[in-house]
Amino acid sequence: MARPHAGRSRAAAVLLLLTGALWLLFAAPADTRSIVVPATAAVAGYGLFLTILSRRDAAGIVGDIGFLYLGLLLVYTVVPATVLAWGLTSDIAGALSQFLPTAAESSRQLWRQVAFGAAFGVAYLAARGRRPIESPDVPDPGRRRGRTVMITLALVVACLLVLLGLSAPVETYYDHYTRYDHLGWAPRKAVSLVLRLSLGLYCILFVFLYLDARRWRVLLPLTVLGLTGFEIAYSYGARIQALIVLLMALCLYHLTVRRISLGKLALAGAGLVLLFGTIELVRLLGDSGSIVDSVSGGGVAPPSEFLALFLPSLQLYGDRAAGTLPATPWPMFFNDVISLVTFGDFTRYMPMYWYARNYFPGVDIPPFTIGPIAETAMWGGEPELLLRGALNGLFFAGLLRGYLRFRDRWWGVSIYVYCYATCVLSLKYSIFNHVQLVEKNLLAAMLLVEAVRMFLRGRPPVAPTRADEATLDLRTT
Repeated sequence: MARPHAGRSRAAAVLLLLTGALWLLFAAPADTRSIVVPATAAVAGYGLFLTILSRRDAAGIVGDIGFLYLGLLLVYTVVPATVLAWGLTSDIAGALSQFLPTAAESSRQLWRQVAFGAAFGVAYLAARGRRPIESPDVPDPGRRRGRTVMITLALVVACLLVLLGLSAPVETYYDHYTRYDHLGWAPRKAVSLVLRLSLGLYCILFVFLYLDARRWRVLLPLTVLGLTGFEIAYSYGARIQALIVLLMALCLYHLTVRRISLGKLALAGAGLVLLFGTIELVRLLGDSGSIVDSVSGGGVAPPSEFLALFLPSLQLYGDRAAGTLPATPWPMFFNDVISLVTFGDFTRYMPMYWYARNYFPGVDIPPFTIGPIAETAMWGGEPELLLRGALNGLFFAGLLRGYLRFRDRWWGVSIYVYCYATCVLSLKYSIFNHVQLVEKNLLAAMLLVEAVRMFLRGRPPVAPTRADEATLDLRTT
């Protein structure tokens, strides 16, 4: 049952979105207003999507994967428009100054992102169904769940110790990406497997912790904060895995402990942007004095991450229109399938590495990812863009329906939570990126944990205590 104030929260969010859309439109300088129009349309469209989705599930909307995904696309659309309209290029590490887009080119690219989001929203709402999101209902008598938590935590710690023990010394952010290059072929493959296993174990550990959140009320926040801090420190400032950890925690908190309102989510999102923006400054500038000088001289700018969809798509569509697009090998179109049977260092047909080889030759690390919007410039253009957006919406609707069907199984909850937390990667890589993520990162971890649970199931039963029998139901109805 929805909370009494859920409708008011939804109405306030939609009103805030519409107010922001109007402000974007009329506050922009006159010569850049054509850039802000598609951003305004994106905000208004998301407000409509939010209204329709809230009528089906007002209280549970924060846990809806479509809500999160389209909200992220909105941010990746509005931020570039704002940066271009108000001339903030120098504040984002000069990234836009390399491309020098005209207002017309920028506007067309932003409209492509709006079209992709519209196709996604229509398909998602059509296929999602009207059933509200329900909390996990995973039965587990006795103490087996608690033992699973401790063994899974031990496996996570063991994986992290292996990764640290085999790493070369790392002093900079870019060193992080080559920290295992000194190893031979077999050890590198072993490290890749351990790394992927650890990412899957994160999710499973969180699922079992949150299923008994009251029992693990001390260990749970320590684990979330500890893994978030480890990922930021281990990567020397890369933020994507830390974001995934936090999104796992947010989704499970919403599903198992207490429903999160849109207002609280907005505050949490603003805090994350501030945190990750600070991390980027630290990574780029290196010392507190430089950071203070940068902020005092140029102000606080949004993280350059929010240009990751816009810039590659802008360049590739520009070359497509000019007829200067580099040759695209046909196996690259099937990279999602190829990736299912290859390791991460097989980059021959990865669009991101094709882009780096052709546009940034000589770099060790591709400077940008290539997502589904940029990929359509290589193949079918705008018609394919609409098709990919719709397929993305159908796929995500299937993920949500799968969760509702298997929410009584721990593995069903784990798959949904993992896909929810990694949905931003579908924007940055491909619409079916989750297939290889689940296969490579989560499946092995699930099989390992299930083997542990089967072993525990075979042991003599232990009489449950009152704490084991207590169920958590802190959600308001």
